[in-house]
Amino acid sequence: DWKGAANILSQIPLSSSQRNISDEYKAKMYVRIAMLYLEDDDEVSAETFVGRSHVIIGNPEFTNLEVKFQHQACRARIYDAKRKFQDAARHYYELSQVGKATIIAIMGDAAATTPNLDEVIEQQNLDALSKATICAILAPAGPERSRTLAMLYKDERTLRIETFTMLQKIYMERVVRAPEIQKFEEVLKPHQKAGTAE
Repeated sequence: DWKGAANILSQIPLSSSQRNISDEYKAKMYVRIAMLYLEDDDEVSAETFVGRSHVIIGNPEFTNLEVKFQHQACRARIYDAKRKFQDAARHYYELSQVGKATIIAIMGDAAATTPNLDEVIEQQNLDALSKATICAILAPAGPERSRTLAMLYKDERTLRIETFTMLQKIYMERVVRAPEIQKFEEVLKPHQKAGTAE
């Protein structure tokens, strides 16, 4: 029960003046609560806690890479769910850039001995890159979207993702045929398919 766990954790008074709680612990708890709400597809509640953690994580003295990384992932998912596809694409793309050194810094030296660590990192980066591409394609037209599409198209890793053909056609401003649109729609999540009243 993700939501139940999030609700219980959210009742812990982290901003009490009677207890001295470190900012790192607060940020870690806020991000953990947001992640639990996201597992339950409750982006509204998750956004509240991501906002609280953002104030702390934005501080230059905050150095916990694991919490920063999880915070970034939560923000990407929230932007995606709220149909702010341009922001989601940017955050997903940043997540796709995570290297082995960062993972080892987050997980500790034990991560270096993990079998197939390179493949796991590469797969996670490609997954984030694929999500960035989908969001960039769905983003409203404009100069920012054009820059994002160009950046993604020029990234050699996009050749290996399922949505590369659609990315290429949109970036090159080529005609997209109905079967290609259908194939692209198959990889979309329900909130990404939703129409708007505008």
